[in-house]
Amino acid sequence: MPKRSSAARPRVSASAFAGVLADLGVSSLQLDDPSRGFGIAADAAADMRMGEGCPETALDLIDRLSEDELADVIFQYGEDRLSRRIARAIKREREAGRIERAVDLAAVIRSAVPGHQPRHPALRTFQALRIVVNDELGQLARLLARLPEVLAPAGRAVVISFHSLEDRAVKESFRDARRAGVYADAARRVVTASDSELAINRRSASAKLRWAERAA
Repeated sequence: MPKRSSAARPRVSASAFAGVLADLGVSSLQLDDPSRGFGIAADAAADMRMGEGCPETALDLIDRLSEDELADVIFQYGEDRLSRRIARAIKREREAGRIERAVDLAAVIRSAVPGHQPRHPALRTFQALRIVVNDELGQLARLLARLPEVLAPAGRAVVISFHSLEDRAVKESFRDARRAGVYADAARRVVTASDSELAINRRSASAKLRWAERAA
């Protein structure tokens, strides 16, 4: 087997770290603040911005996207198979002036989804809008690309994700970098919360931890 070219490997920073921990979880303080409009029962503007650096609110995003583009966002980032039905209802009711608050948006989605659902049908759409408004996956991609540069030889990167799209991105990035020789090793299996942790922190149920070790 020919040796891999070292020139193709990421340069290590002079101020490299022995370990980097990235917790991708959304702040509970922000999620629980009704004025942010994250919750389906929030009687507040459907804002969904984590900080002032985000250029548009969830309502701005809905207004900017076409019905097809909105459906694609809901399908890709909310993984909802009824995305086209939901997008059609949202655009219709928004243009009619009947969506201003988060609770209005949730009600429109609820009316667009037939039958009884075990979870509120608006949860996936709210997740999708929040991800795009805050560029969450774009920021994650930039972090994963920079990790090998800031890790010292044999340094470890640990990432805790909270939904399947994040976990998939972390898994594929670590796997591909390991195959390229950038990482000497990486977790084959995801680490999840123990029963004792779940008992004191119910939000840890969706947490998934993966790690990778920089090549020496």
